[in-house]
Amino acid sequence: YYENNLSSLIYILQEIDNLKKPFNFIFSSSATVYGQAKTLPITEEESIKQAESPYGNTKQISEEILYDYSKINSKINVISLRYLRSGSPSINNVSEDASNLKSLEK
Repeated sequence: YYENNLSSLIYILQEIDNLKKPFNFIFSSSATVYGQAKTLPITEEESIKQAESPYGNTKQISEEILYDYSKINSKINVISLRYLRSGSPSINNVSEDASNLKSLEK
């Protein structure tokens, strides 16, 4: 996971540095950044907890890298989408409710 998720992200950011125009970056993260949720469904207000897997850890680190990068590079806008894995036994009974999604437009 580390080579694929972290190194690839660094290479992509290096290429973005070469661009001469603003760039919108949508990062495919994971709900694993929330750790073991106390309540379901998980909302955006849930705090990030220590990852329970190497995969979740790379997603947390990636989000931190992107946050830091966007602070020092004003030409990049970043948003992380945190997906739930649809086959996960722990969320099979969670209904999908898109009514509280916020607009991604700036």
